Amino acid sequence: MKAIILNTDSILNPGDAAIVLAQIRLLRRALPGLALSLTSRTPRLDRGFFGPMGVAVLEPFLPAPSLWRGAGRKIAGVLSHLLKPAPKARLIREIRTSDFAVSSGGGLFYSNRSTMPGLTFYQNIVHVRLAQALGKPVIFFPQSFGPFFSSSARRAVLRLFEHPRTARIFVRETLSYEWLRSRVPEGVRKKIGLCPDMALGLDPARSMDDDPALAPLPRPRLALTVRGWDFPEAETSRRREELKGRYVRTVADAALGFVSRRGGSLAVVPHTRGPGDFEDDRIVSGRLWELLEKALPQERRRLIELPGHAPPARFLRLYASADCLLATRTHSAVFALLSGTPAVSVHYQPKGPGIMSLMGLGEFSFLISELKAAALSEKLESVLDRWPGLRNPLAERLDALRREIEETICPVLSDVVRGRP
Repeated sequence: MKAIILNTDSILNPGDAAIVLAQIRLLRRALPGLALSLTSRTPRLDRGFFGPMGVAVLEPFLPAPSLWRGAGRKIAGVLSHLLKPAPKARLIREIRTSDFAVSSGGGLFYSNRSTMPGLTFYQNIVHVRLAQALGKPVIFFPQSFGPFFSSSARRAVLRLFEHPRTARIFVRETLSYEWLRSRVPEGVRKKIGLCPDMALGLDPARSMDDDPALAPLPRPRLALTVRGWDFPEAETSRRREELKGRYVRTVADAALGFVSRRGGSLAVVPHTRGPGDFEDDRIVSGRLWELLEKALPQERRRLIELPGHAPPARFLRLYASADCLLATRTHSAVFALLSGTPAVSVHYQPKGPGIMSLMGLGEFSFLISELKAAALSEKLESVLDRWPGLRNPLAERLDALRREIEETICPVLSDVVRGRP
């Protein structure tokens, strides 16, 4: 038995890597002896992580221009990729010899452009189309869908679902689920089901020792993750830049307000480090750091940059060593909560409030375009104060969600293997 996981991102994105890792473990538990391959946007880097697990890592069929920085390098990189037939032939061969394909969980299918979506979006579409064209059943593991600022992007995604080789579509939060069900025919609706985010199936950090990056900092330790966001609803580039600046200042003010009342220290963690500029949190983290380093002495602040190959387990341990997390990266909040650390989430897409609500913590989620420093700081203190009473119910909820993932997906895998619709 053989399967291929399509549309994984990169080890540089530990949230995505956690999703892929959880998918691999579930697939192998459900189907012992299963041979696996996957596509990656950074295959050379990812082979070092997934290769020792016996998973073949393949180049994507279409390039994503965001992998290269600078217009000249983007053009050269895309052309070079397009002119190499061997990796494409290998990918087609892997799909053809697989029994089924998995469209990797995560947030793959959305478009912030009002015109045509970019090549990264079509990279994801083409992979699923190839599997369907080669007659392979496709299972969409738990994903978010939308928002779509482009009608062409919306139509392209809906066409994937209407294809007869789409076996099942799992959605990880209710907003995407309701949106999708309202836009597809009855026959497709029967294929759609809710299932928690795969990263919730990860094991928590087991080490009782502080992570060395945080150990020198005084408690309480507040960790911060931020991300570059384009505020696609902004009507002008000037307004977009204003919103970006306000977001970073608000996070800084909220964090400093927390520390002024509680003492302790701050740690800025660039959670995702690529592969493209839009995904690289080091850029916006540097802007946040400039505000914080002027306000706190050196012994009460850290900018923590982990190497590109750092696995999800390292991030789990890092957040486990914090006392609280103010998280814009959704999976940094997930990692913290898995490890027993309270988190307040800043959300920019439906996945943020959806996943927090799934864990019974929806009140600790804020929309990125409506942030206010005082409210954020107050919530940070509130979740820290209430955590002793929230910890056990959360642990029970996480156990229930892990069981739900297995009980939802494993029967579908069995049906697909047996050739059932």
